[in-house]
Amino acid sequence: MDETIRGVLAFVGFRTQDAVELNDLAPGTHVAGRLPRQWYIEHVLAEGVLGLIAAIRSSSTDSDPAAGDSAEGRDRLTGRGVLIVQEGQYLLPDDDRQELARVLRRLAEAMYGQDMACRGPWEADRSLLDLPDELCLATRAPLIVTGTPATRRELLAAAYVALLGSIELAEADLIDDEHAARITEAWTGTLRRRLEQVPDEDRQELVRLFRQAAREESDPGGKAFAAGFQKVIGVVEEGG
Repeated sequence: MDETIRGVLAFVGFRTQDAVELNDLAPGTHVAGRLPRQWYIEHVLAEGVLGLIAAIRSSSTDSDPAAGDSAEGRDRLTGRGVLIVQEGQYLLPDDDRQELARVLRRLAEAMYGQDMACRGPWEADRSLLDLPDELCLATRAPLIVTGTPATRRELLAAAYVALLGSIELAEADLIDDEHAARITEAWTGTLRRRLEQVPDEDRQELVRLFRQAAREESDPGGKAFAAGFQKVIGVVEEGG
């Protein structure tokens, strides 16, 4: 229970620590203060990456399985986003790589806690708790690591756009149109709400990260989607 409480507090921007670290006779959770504002940008991106992967993998249909939403198809849809995080972490300094894992674990626990509160312990998506290890414990380093060292936010932004692009460009044999639209609408809507809660400079920083992800996109179809992504979420970059 304490772990769930800590996860929920971290989800809304508080820094916590175990109370027994301060006083052996005071079990529970101590709120140590607010996290720095820059943390929120990383939080928004990590939430989207985890949420999109979980939503795609948990989608199902009662119609003919041949019409889409097969397990193999869902894995193909999430594969590129997962690979971006797995291989991209090798561009990060060791401290950043470890912090990325911590951020994803805290957020996954918080998202699972919220899902459990909304849907109950039997319906909550426990796969969320396994995602951080899958994303951060790559089976191998990429054969060739090129480019300048990425930041955690750049890495997450690239994965976020790739996941949404995979849904947008998916063939019907991977996921049916209804489920694709539902996932896209849910997570672009969540992103719009998050953008409404941040100062203008943070909003513009998020847009900048998405535009950079578009510039570095190598897949032609994905690049076209990424280039128009800021219009999808209803924001533009200052001076752009």
